[in-house]
Amino acid sequence: NEDLMVGHTTFSDYSEMTRIFKYYDFPLGSDAVRRMGFSSYPGVAGSTDDYYLLDSGLVITETTLSMLTDEPYDKLESNEERVPDFMRIMLANRLAKTGHEWADLMRRSATGTYSSQWMVVDYKLFTPGSPLKNGTLVVLEQVPGMSHEEDMSQRLQATGFWSSENRPWYKEVRDSIGATEAEELHGKLFSADQNPRARIFAGSAPEVQSLADMRAEMRRNRWPHEAFVDLGDGPDHAIAARGDLDNDHPSANGGVDAKVTNRCLAQRLRCDAISGPTALSQKPFRWTDASGRELFPGSPHEGLPDVWNFDWVRMSPDGEGGFPGGSDCDA
Repeated sequence: NEDLMVGHTTFSDYSEMTRIFKYYDFPLGSDAVRRMGFSSYPGVAGSTDDYYLLDSGLVITETTLSMLTDEPYDKLESNEERVPDFMRIMLANRLAKTGHEWADLMRRSATGTYSSQWMVVDYKLFTPGSPLKNGTLVVLEQVPGMSHEEDMSQRLQATGFWSSENRPWYKEVRDSIGATEAEELHGKLFSADQNPRARIFAGSAPEVQSLADMRAEMRRNRWPHEAFVDLGDGPDHAIAARGDLDNDHPSANGGVDAKVTNRCLAQRLRCDAISGPTALSQKPFRWTDASGRELFPGSPHEGLPDVWNFDWVRMSPDGEGGFPGGSDCDA
């Protein structure tokens, strides 16, 4: 328990790799949060990745839950007034002081159609070298017509990590969106803790001892040397997916970034971020070959670099982050 790190890799089409790391500063005395930082895109009010650092001590992220049946949508009443998700997220960010408060605000006026597993880490409750306190990690799952929240701090204490791979954890949520049935029919690919990325995390998480280790973990793609043939052995099942490397059906889709922070950096609203598909153990992604021929003609990329092989950058609200180097903390 010497440190507590939070990382996230966004899965998306490579055409969407126009990225901005934003900081908001709203000096409104009635709110719990004045400043926040988050990965984002031009013209977007929130993150949509999602990855937020708040000066309340909360760090919030999520992964999307795939709807495997249409039945949950039948639970929604068309005449009910609801608040769009991007508004509720920013409202919860501004008003919540704890993970449970954040989850409660997110549940209000929710449709659940932005189906996600939300993880809220409260760094105010974390003391290096001490057992985790309840409330340190709160996990909320929302799907159409249903929200389920639990405190996962003691599970994090027992296992040393919590991973999220676009698979619901709570049984009632799994049943609702068809994940339980999909696992019964198609096997562990749809399991909450035995899917490919979950198995990779379970094996590699004990090796993560520093922020540098965490940066490498969030960029991990050792395909074909780290593959599960029984679950689907493509490069898009790695922690940092690379759909473009698939031999049979290559696609310009996968992990397009990574963001990591720890206790020291989060207190300063700082994180380390990198843009583009992983090139840690794979060749860098490129849009054209040596002759200039388009490798993915159906994917627009005007204004984007041709070759993606960038370094990590330390994001900071004062603009003085630079490159992280070997430091886990800034003085």
